[in-house]
Amino acid sequence: MEFFIDNLSVYANIFNRRNILEFINKDNSLIQLKESKFFYANAKTYQDIYTNVYELLKKKYRCEYIYLNEIFLEQILKEHNEASAVITEFYINSSKADLLIVNGTTTIYEIKTELDTLNRLEKQLLDYIKAFDRVYVITYEGFKKNIKKFLSQNEKIKNVGIKILNGDGSLTTIKKSGSFIKNYDKEYIFKSLLKKERDFFCKDDYYKAKELFLKKSNIYVHKYFKKCLLERKKDIEFIMKLPDSLKIVGHKLQNTLNKTQKELFLKKLNTII
Repeated sequence: MEFFIDNLSVYANIFNRRNILEFINKDNSLIQLKESKFFYANAKTYQDIYTNVYELLKKKYRCEYIYLNEIFLEQILKEHNEASAVITEFYINSSKADLLIVNGTTTIYEIKTELDTLNRLEKQLLDYIKAFDRVYVITYEGFKKNIKKFLSQNEKIKNVGIKILNGDGSLTTIKKSGSFIKNYDKEYIFKSLLKKERDFFCKDDYYKAKELFLKKSNIYVHKYFKKCLLERKKDIEFIMKLPDSLKIVGHKLQNTLNKTQKELFLKKLNTII
């Protein structure tokens, strides 16, 4: 069966938040796939359908969801431990980072797929180096030279690292990230703190807390920010019950779904078609 790019982008939408919530809460879920015999072939449950679509996208349409989920599967879940945390879609200043990993340090990953351009990359990286120790661009083999050249042309971001997502989901480090702690903009970091994290410096007084925070050294700020991010980590039990194709969206939605919705999600996935 032949698949066109327009079709594949539509199929990729079944993994977005809105459609996952619709699958959980409504009976007309996966409506865009109802007429496709391909996805229902050899599928006994809805979980099988998600798997079928995911495998097709991996081969034909490596969108951002595929990158995020493959990295989550291969680099995070396999090495998961209680001293680490994973945060998706983290805002710093006006930029939204794809993936933040907190373990011995803070490492931010910006994904540039086969479907992306470099239009916003400079702005994004300039924001990230002001708040995180290590910064990486994750891309594909064919974009490697472009990314290398792009980074080398800007003194401020030339030490950003590069990783390649291979076809099997593994990551190859092309260039290691330098440390950006010396570049920190403490105001950027303060703005990203939760209220309870700001109150540590002065309870219920935003401006006094900010004043005290900005007086701290970059090393102190790095350690405190890392501690805060680790405490925000999510329970991985629910995620581990999901099929591989839905791991990262499960991670994103974990705090959105209540216990009943989580149970319903798992039940519907295993429903016989």
